[in-house]
Amino acid sequence: MSQKARGDNRWSAEWITGLGQDELTEEQIRQTDYYNVMLARQHGWNVTGIHNMGSEGIRLAMQNVVEAEQQDNLYVKELWRPHGFDHNIEWVDEIFKYYEAHPELKEKNLVRFAVSLTNGVDQRSSEPLGIERLTEAQWGMEGLERMAPLQTIKQKGVPFHIEGSGPSNPLRKIQQAVTRKDKDGRVIAANQAITREEAFLALTRWPARFIGEKEMGSIQPGYYADLVVFDGNIMEASIEELTNLKPVFTMVGGRVAYEQEGL
Repeated sequence: MSQKARGDNRWSAEWITGLGQDELTEEQIRQTDYYNVMLARQHGWNVTGIHNMGSEGIRLAMQNVVEAEQQDNLYVKELWRPHGFDHNIEWVDEIFKYYEAHPELKEKNLVRFAVSLTNGVDQRSSEPLGIERLTEAQWGMEGLERMAPLQTIKQKGVPFHIEGSGPSNPLRKIQQAVTRKDKDGRVIAANQAITREEAFLALTRWPARFIGEKEMGSIQPGYYADLVVFDGNIMEASIEELTNLKPVFTMVGGRVAYEQEGL
């Protein structure tokens, strides 16, 4: 965990070099993710899964995508799906200003962001360091209030979804997005809550959009039959009791993967 207020910039290997991206030599740049994005785009590949946490990493992700599009030697003129970046919890005004100043990001469908509520609301802990709430320990409560600002991201028109990687409960993600309550019941940035319907989309249709998949994310004829049936209506159950609902039936690719006995 960095001792700096906003962490180290791993896009430029700053935690090793002590240099920001604009201070690197051409040879040093070749050892960073910036160069990987440029090279991948040149050959017609998008990048997905690069992790950003702090504000400068989010802005640099967009800057690198913009600069990658401006290369003269692109073998493929248009990508078939956007670049995707993960985690993205700390958003500041500079990020939105950069997005607004480069309309091609939206017009050409160049970039999408996953936003982690696990790091921004329900904070991770570090047993080896003896720290229970890593984000709060690094940024303090004031900093925690600006983490994962879903409402602002939505209002600014930045395409995003709620990240659900790893062993996580999607119903808990909906609950977090709507109530902004952490695991101790504290409300974190109440003004950044979104509606239950928006949270549901942010865990289904919007993640499919994130990977450029046009046959996933909703129930429609011809789409992949990936379904989960709960023992209650997730759109009508009390938001506080939402995580008490249990899956009773799942289907993956049209095949039954789980069915509760006696169903």
